[in-house]
Amino acid sequence: MNTNTQIELNQLNSNPFRDLDLFPINAVVVESLKESIKDTDFWDNLVVRLADNTLADGTIISSSTELGALFESGHDFSGETFELCYGHHRLAALKDLAWDSVTLPVKVVDDETMLKMMANENKDSQMNQIAVKLETVRQVKAEIEKKLMTYKNFTEYKKDGQKLYTNKQGFENARENGVGFKVVKKFLGETWSETDIRYSFSVLEKIEEGYFLQEDIIDVPSIGILEAVGGIAQFIYAGDPKKDLSAPDWPMYFKVKTVTDVIERCK
Repeated sequence: MNTNTQIELNQLNSNPFRDLDLFPINAVVVESLKESIKDTDFWDNLVVRLADNTLADGTIISSSTELGALFESGHDFSGETFELCYGHHRLAALKDLAWDSVTLPVKVVDDETMLKMMANENKDSQMNQIAVKLETVRQVKAEIEKKLMTYKNFTEYKKDGQKLYTNKQGFENARENGVGFKVVKKFLGETWSETDIRYSFSVLEKIEEGYFLQEDIIDVPSIGILEAVGGIAQFIYAGDPKKDLSAPDWPMYFKVKTVTDVIERCK
């Protein structure tokens, strides 16, 4: 059944897992899309869902059948709020062009799929790839951990059809100690490199430990180099009471001093 409907742009929010502060809209991409829209009009290749798959009156729409029945009944969607699955730059372009509304297909999309759509949109974006990898891994890890804590035990988790953990020990260990990189890889699928995810975990740990400020290291040419740099930093400065990782010149100091410090300490 056709589930397209006219949606005012002010009814449409971003994907709840897409952090526009961490992943700001790229103005260059928006300008290019604006020119494309002016040249060939807007193609409705975006997908939206009702916010949290829920109507304004609190009714949860949990299946395509329920959504189809809603359309068949002639439901008035003008008072509803929607969430964009992907295509945030196209939405920004429409707003810049002063469009008031657009006709889009409405789907029932669960949170797990919304999270994967966010990850894939980030990966395919033209934004800084170090930032994309770090923030995607950070957010996916946090959301998986949040989901795990909603279950009382592994039996309840398994009964709900969840498959990231296949045994009780792994489930309980993740609840107690956090999710590991292999589970994040399993969630994200084949389009994401296990090496990139493992390196991102390592770099995120170094950021939390104070070895880097993220804004100072996102221009490193690869996540692999950054992971190696983090390992060397930890080797040099672990347990060193004189270290001042908060110093403004720390990243530059580190780039200049790393090799000589390693040589001196390994003599």
